[in-house]
Amino acid sequence: MTDYQLLALPYQLNRTPELFNVKDYGAVGDGVADDTAAVQAAVTATLAGPRQGGTVYAPLGTYNISSTVTFPDPDGGFQDSISLLGDGALLTRFRWTGATTGFVPMFDWLGQNGCYTGRFLMFNATGAGRAETVGMWLRGDGHTGGTTGGSTIFTQILAQGFSRGILVGDTLDAISELVFLQCAFDDADYGMFLTNYNTLNVTFVLLGISHSTYGIYANTAGSIQTYGGGAALNTTDFHFGSGGAFLMSGFRSEQSGRFLQLVTGAGTVEGCVISALTSVDKIAAQVEAGTRIISGCTIEWKISARDGNAVSITGSWIGNGGEAGTDLLWPMAGMDLEGTTLVASGNRGVPGINFDGMFPNRSSVFDSSNVEHGWFQHPTTGLITFP
Repeated sequence: MTDYQLLALPYQLNRTPELFNVKDYGAVGDGVADDTAAVQAAVTATLAGPRQGGTVYAPLGTYNISSTVTFPDPDGGFQDSISLLGDGALLTRFRWTGATTGFVPMFDWLGQNGCYTGRFLMFNATGAGRAETVGMWLRGDGHTGGTTGGSTIFTQILAQGFSRGILVGDTLDAISELVFLQCAFDDADYGMFLTNYNTLNVTFVLLGISHSTYGIYANTAGSIQTYGGGAALNTTDFHFGSGGAFLMSGFRSEQSGRFLQLVTGAGTVEGCVISALTSVDKIAAQVEAGTRIISGCTIEWKISARDGNAVSITGSWIGNGGEAGTDLLWPMAGMDLEGTTLVASGNRGVPGINFDGMFPNRSSVFDSSNVEHGWFQHPTTGLITFP
């Protein structure tokens, strides 16, 4: 036994597990009965007496939820810590059967801190539309404003069929220091929607987003990190809109309309693979205002930067997916390239690079047709030349 294990032994021997099985409070989990009251009763029991929280456990089954289950924060502080655990995302299923109009969360998670929650599926089974339904709403305590909750790990949660799979923060207060491990969002208006200036330090590990209008929509000035995972068939995979900072590393996107839309802010995209876009404008990544570094990536379709915003591209491969008439970098002002390969296959009549300037150092170009095409276009004269 190690020194660490010896030090932890007294704690382990004297620790009383605070586990609240929803079936002990009347839940059935057969996909037929309404289990809302039973699940709420188990949650409420975690704060009975001197307790400051506990773990609500939902074993294998399908639990119908017809109205909001609230994870309360009665004292308005950081003391409360209520976790929710299942047996796995394909085994424990929470099925929304409630309202299809108005703003309605299935789980309203208020001011909780230091929790470990996951291993379940949340899905909307109303079949009548989703309006503003939310799988899980993570927010502060609603008492004092600011950042009042967080420091929590969410693992193996799958949200499907909601307007917002998970909503983080609100206009009053926020929640921060969140880690999402192997979570996935499918068939949503927003897989995850993050809001409020004080929503900070959110990390995704092996994230999955698919069939959604927006995979991750961040309207916050906080920092967001994504390590690994994949996206497919979204209108936009990632949207960053309020001046925050982001890092995206080792992510793969296929057959989405757009990989990244940066309205304002700064970020780094490294070691990512973006291919087979489906949008009409063929923009893989767009900078409307802000700064972006792209390093070691493989990208099909164009990189766009409005109004000369700073974009640095190094050690990357950028191609047009073999579709003629697609420029790769537009407009070029404000972009810096080094050690980057640009591939424009059959690029007739449209420049691979659209700007007026010198050819970037230590970069190479390739065009398979070499007919009626160019790499540079002067923005005023329209003259296209090949270096």
